Amino acid sequence: MQLLSPEFFFLLAVTFAAYWTTGSARAQNALLLAASYTCYGYIHPWFMLLLAGVTCVAFAGGHFIQHSARWRIITLKASVTALLLILGIFKYADFFIANVDNALRGLGIDASGRALNLLVPLGVSFYILEAISYLGDCYRERIKAETNLLDFALFIAYFPKLFSGPIERYNHLMPQVKRLRSFNAPQWTSGLTLALWGIVQKRVVADNLLVIVNKIFSLQAAGPALLLVGIFTFSIQLLADFAGYTDMARGISRMLGIELFRNFRHPYLARSPSDFWRRWHMSLSSWIRDYVYIPLGGNRGSSLRRVLTLMMTFFCVGLWHGAAWHYVIWGLYHGVLLNLHRLWHRIGLRAPKWIAIAATYVLVALGLGIFLEASLPWLWYNLTAQAKGSSIVPFNLGLLAGFYSLAYASCAYLPVALRRIAPKRGPARALMLGITAGILLVLLIGLQSRITSDFIYYQF
Repeated sequence: MQLLSPEFFFLLAVTFAAYWTTGSARAQNALLLAASYTCYGYIHPWFMLLLAGVTCVAFAGGHFIQHSARWRIITLKASVTALLLILGIFKYADFFIANVDNALRGLGIDASGRALNLLVPLGVSFYILEAISYLGDCYRERIKAETNLLDFALFIAYFPKLFSGPIERYNHLMPQVKRLRSFNAPQWTSGLTLALWGIVQKRVVADNLLVIVNKIFSLQAAGPALLLVGIFTFSIQLLADFAGYTDMARGISRMLGIELFRNFRHPYLARSPSDFWRRWHMSLSSWIRDYVYIPLGGNRGSSLRRVLTLMMTFFCVGLWHGAAWHYVIWGLYHGVLLNLHRLWHRIGLRAPKWIAIAATYVLVALGLGIFLEASLPWLWYNLTAQAKGSSIVPFNLGLLAGFYSLAYASCAYLPVALRRIAPKRGPARALMLGITAGILLVLLIGLQSRITSDFIYYQF
C-alpha cells in the first residue's frame, strides 16, 4: 500500500479511531499488527508470508541463543545466514547471475544464466537488518530474548517504519510497544505537524525538483554546467525525499504514542565526511558501525587494516543501497573520502568552519551523481565535455532549483527557531503547532507537484 494513497489514509483513519478506544497494550498491539500486515500485503499478499517468515526466524533464533548455551553461536550463524539468504535471493540474485555471465563470456565461455526477475518486496532490507540486530544483541547479551510473539511481530512489522525505516533497535522500540499508550493531545498535534512536514518535503520539494533532475539526466549531451545543476538539484531532492518519508513515519508513529529514531540531522551542514555519516540516515549508519564495521575490526590493528576495514564497510553500504555497480562505486567513493579525512586529521590540518561545510557538501553532492546515474561513462563524458551553447538554460534551471532549495532550508530550520522562543508545553505551544500545521497544509495544497513518484527508499 502506497503511503500517500487514499487507501493508506483510510486505513490510518480506521486505525486511529479504533486504537484509542482499546484499554490494553495487548489490544493496541494486535490492532497495529493487523494494520501493518494489511498495509504490507494490500497489493501483494505473499509479502505477508515473507514478513512472517523473517519474524519467525528471528524470534526462534533469539530464543535458542538465550536458552541453549551449547548452540548459541551455531544458532546465531544459522539464523543470520537464513536472513541474508532471503535478502540475497530477492535483491541480489539477478545481479550475481548477470555478473557471472559477463565473467564467463570474458573467458570465452558461452553463458546464458536465466534471470529470476523476482519482485523485490518493499522494505525487505530494512526489516531484515532489524532482525539481524536483534539476534546480534541477544548473542551479546545486551537484551533478553522476547517471549511474546505478538509484540515481537509488531517490532518487525510496525507499519510507519516498515517500508523505508528508520531502522529501529529492539531496546528502543520494544519498551514502548510493551506499555499502554494513552491519548495525549499535544503529542498528537506534534505528530500531525511532523507528518505534514514530511508530506510537504516529498510532494512540494522533492517531486518538484524531480522534474528538473529527470529532464537533465535524460539528455544525451547535457554538458558540465547543466549536469552540475542536475547533480546539486538531486542532492536537495534526495534529502527532501528521504527525510520526508522519515518525518512522515515519525509523525504518524508519534500520533500513535510511539517515538521512532530521528534519521537525518541537517546533513549538509556536516563539517567532514565522518560528520556527514553521523547526520545522514543515522539509523543505518549506526547499524553499519555496530554490526559491520566493529565486527570487521573497527579502529583496531595497523593503519592499512583500518583503511581496508573502512573500504569493506562502505562496499557493503553501497551494495545495500542497490544491486548495481554504480551503488558499489558510490559506497567506495565515501570510503575513500573517509580515509582521506582521517589522513587530513592525522597530519593536523584544519579548515575554517564554513569552508569545511562547503567542501563537504560539494564532495557529497558530486558523489550523488554516481549514486543516481548508472552509466558512469555518460557521467564522466558530460562532466569533462567542453561547454557548448547558451548558459541561459542551466542558469534558469539552477535558479528554479535554488528557489525550492532555499525555501526548503528555511522551512527545515523554522522548527529549530520556534523551539527556542516558544514554550515547551501549554496553550501557547499548542497554538504554535496548530498555526504551523495550517501553514504546511496551505503549502501542500498550493505548491504540490503535478507529478507523483514513490519514495526513493522504496527501492532499497
